[in-house]
Amino acid sequence: LLRSGGVLILIGLLGMAFASYCPDPGIGISSTQQNILPIFIGLICYPILRSTFSAIMTERPRKIQAAVISVLKSLILLDAVQCYLVAGNRPIFAIVVASLLLPSLCLGKIIRST
Repeated sequence: LLRSGGVLILIGLLGMAFASYCPDPGIGISSTQQNILPIFIGLICYPILRSTFSAIMTERPRKIQAAVISVLKSLILLDAVQCYLVAGNRPIFAIVVASLLLPSLCLGKIIRST
């Protein structure tokens, strides 16, 4: 179950990384956004994949909890990247979404997510 979850995470991240290459006339993605999206996704997914595959290899509860926490916190950044892609030349929306990571990090010290 843990291995199949890791494979699904990898497939989903690859799908998000190359989503900008799918034609959609309603969004109007610039070539710069199209080229930078896979880089953003790659930088965000490295810690996710590292903690996930570490949890798969060791199968320790503490590693699995760390992987789940890493995935949950990275969802905010992945949403910010998607906002950057859709909002076009208005990156303020992506910045606002990314700023939601601050309350998540602060509350994560008080309230356990797993």
